[in-house]
Amino acid sequence: LQSSATGYSSTAGGDYSTANGGFSSAGGYGATALGYGAEASTDFSTAVGLDATASGLGSTAVGGLADLVPGLGFLVPAVAAGDASTALGAGSGAWGDYSTATGVLSQADGVEATALGYFAYAQADFATAVGAEAWASGANGTALGFYSTAYGDDSLALGAYSMTHTDADNSVALGNGSFADRANTVSVGDEGEERQITNVAAGTEDTDAVNLAQLDEVAAGAEETARYFKATGEGEAYADGIEATASGSDAYAEGDYSTATGSASYASGTGSSAFGSGAQAWGQYATASGYNAVADGDSSTAVGGWLYYEDPDTGEVLLDQTTTASAEGASAFGAGAQATGAFSTATGAA
Repeated sequence: LQSSATGYSSTAGGDYSTANGGFSSAGGYGATALGYGAEASTDFSTAVGLDATASGLGSTAVGGLADLVPGLGFLVPAVAAGDASTALGAGSGAWGDYSTATGVLSQADGVEATALGYFAYAQADFATAVGAEAWASGANGTALGFYSTAYGDDSLALGAYSMTHTDADNSVALGNGSFADRANTVSVGDEGEERQITNVAAGTEDTDAVNLAQLDEVAAGAEETARYFKATGEGEAYADGIEATASGSDAYAEGDYSTATGSASYASGTGSSAFGSGAQAWGQYATASGYNAVADGDSSTAVGGWLYYEDPDTGEVLLDQTTTASAEGASAFGAGAQATGAFSTATGAA
């Protein structure tokens, strides 16, 4: 009905269709085919150019042939195969429904995919590739810039030669040559080609980035603290009890409300305190103060260091013992003092 065909062996089979050019074909309702071998086979489709093909409902293909591999003569036409798709440019292809390919040899394969630029390729659904030879093969991925590549799903490659890896879903590669190879990350460079991020405001929320000024402030606070406390040794301090305190390499405050200060000091009992390297407070409310001092009994007190004495002439060891309060309520004061009975007191070097 009211169709028009002009050219050798052209056909206008659809109502209100137009075919103009040798072997052109307009088969759909209101279809238009302009150019030698152009084919608009579906309703409301338009094909313009040598061998251009519009096969999707309401699709548009405009462009001639292009050499897919330059120099080999493998010529491909413009094709709009998806419903409501648009292919503009020699050899362009819009294959997914609602897809758009603009540029020579540009290809939009996915549903609602967009490819813009020479040889731009939007392979996945909802993918966008903008720039000559840009490539977006990840679902909902975006590649923007010459030779940019978005392999990861939901990823963004922004800048010439930027790339997101296939394993880097929801990642961002920002800037020329940037590479994002981990999921949920933002990369502003590549290994050996790192960049600084400048003009960063101070972070205010838990998930905000911090700037150097904030880090310097923390470092200044740590330096100020270090003026009043220093310790050496490779071990860690352990505070397992409730409101316990441990300081020093391998210091261990095991009891509730206990305190262990000094390397290898140990406060085991509730409310016990051990002060000095190797000091041990085992009993409840026991206190041991001095090198290797031991307070075994509950509420016992041992204050003094290790007593060690050699004969100055022979070198024989005459005294070798630590300050010890081993019974309940016992008190030992002085290097090597020994208080072994309950509520006993030993004062002075042994």
